[in-house]
Amino acid sequence: MTNHSHRGGARRSRRRPILPRQGARRTRRPRVVPLEVRVERYATAAVLHVSGEFDLCGVGRIERALDRTLGTPTDRVVFDLRRVSFLDLCGLNTLLRADARARRESFVLAVVPPPGRVARIFAATDTDRELRLLD
Repeated sequence: MTNHSHRGGARRSRRRPILPRQGARRTRRPRVVPLEVRVERYATAAVLHVSGEFDLCGVGRIERALDRTLGTPTDRVVFDLRRVSFLDLCGLNTLLRADARARRESFVLAVVPPPGRVARIFAATDTDRELRLLD
């Protein structure tokens, strides 16, 4: 009789590793683009160039940039969102709070909206009527 036991205890598996089938779809994870804010000053005006994903994670960064900007004589602030790839209600709410602050503190606030589908949030929430949007 043949003894099929393997010396040393553990048996090696002859199974091949499971690989995805050729042509099988791989799900792509969306790439997270961190929020960045760059401030440009022009006499008493300031432009906050915002890029990346403007969501809850970026609210504090935007508010701090606005606070620093308003720490110097400023009568006009423009949020340039042309490089924003995602804008949610938290980001939109931040813009509305900045607009309310502009009314209280007597400076002008305007927004250059993001491109394409990202800008839909303004029309969907009727904030395009509340905020001063620039072309």
